[in-house]
This record gives sequence, structure tokens and C-alpha cells, in this order.
Amino acid sequence: MRGLVIHAGTDKQGRAEAFGELRLSAGDVVAVVGPTGSGKSRLLADVEGLAEGDSPSRRVVEPLGAEAPRIARVAQQMQFSVDLRVAEFLALHGRVAWGSEAAVPVVDTIAWANALVGEPFAPDTPLALLSGGQSRALMISDALHITRADVLLVDELENAGIDRRAALDGLLACGAVVVLATHDPLVALAAPRRLIMAHGAVASIRERSGAEGLSLYRLREDARRREIARSSLILGHEVGPDLFGEQPT
Repeated sequence: MRGLVIHAGTDKQGRAEAFGELRLSAGDVVAVVGPTGSGKSRLLADVEGLAEGDSPSRRVVEPLGAEAPRIARVAQQMQFSVDLRVAEFLALHGRVAWGSEAAVPVVDTIAWANALVGEPFAPDTPLALLSGGQSRALMISDALHITRADVLLVDELENAGIDRRAALDGLLACGAVVVLATHDPLVALAAPRRLIMAHGAVASIRERSGAEGLSLYRLREDARRREIARSSLILGHEVGPDLFGEQPT
């Protein structure tokens, strides 16, 4: 798949979106930002379903290329209702997605997921025992390594305590069209382009500026320190002012 074209729809009052059409090529990463209720999840749903003007937004999402794209969506809440262990689930999904279990990267998929969470899980861990963060990390890793999605949609990457920086590094380099609905400034600025939502529509489209690139650097450093502090706290260690380059007064 070469990419997608999103043709403008309407807002909640039936007024046309102003952008005309939006082209997303393989490797593009865009953030979708806006207040709660502004239409972020609706936009992801339109892309997921390759809307044909039949959704409340009346958008049309057109894939570029002869083959239908592989689309994966990681929702805010992940729940498993199958009685399988992690490795069994990944092998089964790989057999469905690839037609064979022979080369399914089960070990790599679990290892990458564990890099995103503070408490690792094992291949024989029952899916029902995974925490919310572990479940989302597993599904992001599955989308990258097993589904090998052409289009990856992630709703609120920052939720459930996964390592945002590590997740973003993988998503930015995966080569898929990645759409991130978020309230988090680090996630929003990590995307070179962002869609600003209001009243159920795309109100404007912004490219990341040079000044915002500097802000992104500072936010990444802040996220690194926060991750160290979080890991230290949950392991029972003291978090002192030296973490922030300060001396006690």
C-alpha cells in the first residue's frame, strides 16, 4: 500500500471541513489533537473502516494501491476474552495473518512489548492476567511485528503507563501510516504533522515548527526523567533532587 487519501467530510453541524483532502504516504506519522468530544476517535474509526461517506462525519477514506491495506487499531481499553497464553495467542494470530507459524516472531514481539512496560510478562502468561498497560504494549508490538500493519491507529498512547518514548521510537520508524489520537504534548509534537479537531471536524492542519522541535527535545528529556522517577518509585527506591539536576537546599 502506498498510502491513504482522506477526503473532507462535515462537522457536527453539517459544515464542510476546510482541508479538502489529506494524503498520507507510507511512513507518515500524524497526531490528532483536540478536546474530549472533538472527534478524534471518530476520525480513527473512519480510517479503520475506510469510510465511504457512510459515517456521521461523511468522510471518504481511499487507499492508494491495488491491494487493501492491513489496518490495526489499538484502542484505549484492551480486554482479552480468550483462554490462551501470550505465546499461544501470538502464534495463532501469526498463523492467521501469515498462513504459517514457521516464521512468526513470537519471541521478538514479546521482548519489544516488555520494553514498554515496567513489569515484564512471560510467554506462558495467560492473556487474562495481563494488566491494561501490558495488554496495550502487546497489541502495539503485535501490530508492528505480526500484523505488519500498513496503517496503525493508536488511541491515547500515553494511557496505561507504557513507556511513551520507547513506543514512539518504534512507531516513528515502522514505515506504516501511523495516526495517533492524543492529549499528550510529547506524543503530539513527536509527529511531524498534526490535525487539530473541533466540533467533530478537522479545524486545521499544522506542521511541526523549528521552535516546536526544540520543545520536543525538552519534552523527551522530561519524559526520560519522569520514567526514571516512576521506575524508582514503584521499585521502592528514593527519588532525590539529583534526578533533576538540582541540589538539596
